[in-house]
Amino acid sequence: MRNPIGVLCLLVLFVSVIRAKPPQQAAKTPDDKTGDTPSWAYGFTTPAGPRPTTPNTPPAAAAAAAPAQPDNSPKQVPGSTLTFTRAQIGDRFGPADWYPGDHPAMPDVVAHGRKPDVWACGLCHYPNGKGRPENADVAGLPVSYFVQTMADFKNGARKSTDWRKANTNNMIGFAKAMSDDEIKTVAQYFAGLQAGPWIKVVETDTVPKTRVNGGMFLTLEGSEREPIGQRIIEVPEKTEATEVLRDAHSGFIAYAPMGSIKKGEALVTNGAGKTTACGVCHGANLQGLGPVPGIAGRSPSYLGRQLYDMQQGSRNGVWSALMKPVVVNLTNDDIVAIVAYLASRGGPAVAASSAPSPIASPAASPVTASSTGGDSLVAQGRARYESYKCYDCHGKNGEGTDDAPDLVGTHLDAAGIAKFLQKPSADADGKGMPTIAASSPDLQPLVAYVMSIKSAPR
Repeated sequence: MRNPIGVLCLLVLFVSVIRAKPPQQAAKTPDDKTGDTPSWAYGFTTPAGPRPTTPNTPPAAAAAAAPAQPDNSPKQVPGSTLTFTRAQIGDRFGPADWYPGDHPAMPDVVAHGRKPDVWACGLCHYPNGKGRPENADVAGLPVSYFVQTMADFKNGARKSTDWRKANTNNMIGFAKAMSDDEIKTVAQYFAGLQAGPWIKVVETDTVPKTRVNGGMFLTLEGSEREPIGQRIIEVPEKTEATEVLRDAHSGFIAYAPMGSIKKGEALVTNGAGKTTACGVCHGANLQGLGPVPGIAGRSPSYLGRQLYDMQQGSRNGVWSALMKPVVVNLTNDDIVAIVAYLASRGGPAVAASSAPSPIASPAASPVTASSTGGDSLVAQGRARYESYKCYDCHGKNGEGTDDAPDLVGTHLDAAGIAKFLQKPSADADGKGMPTIAASSPDLQPLVAYVMSIKSAPR
């Protein structure tokens, strides 16, 4: 065989799961294939149950209730000189931006959306992209990953396992209504933002009692607590600042079971004999690698949902197949631990166990440093490129020859390269290019290498 083009990895951002069963949680749903549904990750306290066949009708008393008087009083937050009313803060087509100096000028679709079909992205994800537990932290996501995610929403490949999660349905509607240019503009804006400390992980046996509003857990007034069970409860540090004012400087606390960070560290750094070390694709520090998104410091609720959705098949886009073998053997306890550890990597961790150690090299992963001559996924891909003798056709540094195209200037993104590698054209096949299966340990390093040279100067 002559040579395989280097190519894909775009590992999907961790999935939504955890089958935790907190004390007040009911039995698993009929549709759940693997255990108790992680209702907490979706912002609920009980499993969804079967999807209703007819819409719910509000009780007559509720329908007849007098509407609440609007609050037109001026609101302010610490660190901002601006003033907004409640209506302005929650305006779907022009929400308040308390800290315009924190970020570049927002594209119009981020700041205002497009009436009537597309809400302002900054409403839910905030102008700084950090978002909240019920949606997603999109700051710093690779452009190609963001674009593919929107395509998955649009074509039905990304849904929520819990049918009650309304904002997932909103995202599907927005994606279908947005043009390719709008999606690319939004992707480029959020890709240019820096992710930063946003969540503090606290290990505990008990958590403050909470209420749920709009898919987010909010701490009740008073000091009552309840057992945490096998779940993570993520709440705003300051309830009013987040729920009412949408203050993009006010972060979150994630309560996790005792010992979960340490257990999660083993699973994340070396797989603990059950899965693949996350650093193989997401980078040694879990901050992302090329088109593969960073997962350190992201919301454990979001990560838990994604893991569960992938495991259940609700998230089934182009790159989800690469995550399927990663999550297939994970239990709910494993996922709770994994997302607790990942969330702790983006900020201070408050735990009974010692602070997490730096991410270790993924020695237990399918691709090891000893077999490739380096820990970097890009370095591993370069070694694969040479071992397959890809340079015979594509050139020493991917510059191309008369026999094969230029990889440095290829128009394909990671997903396109991966698809081509898994099913080469008749011409490429005739020239001896092998087929590389999605399960091959060579695929991820090759894609990382090709993506690393794609924008290299000529």
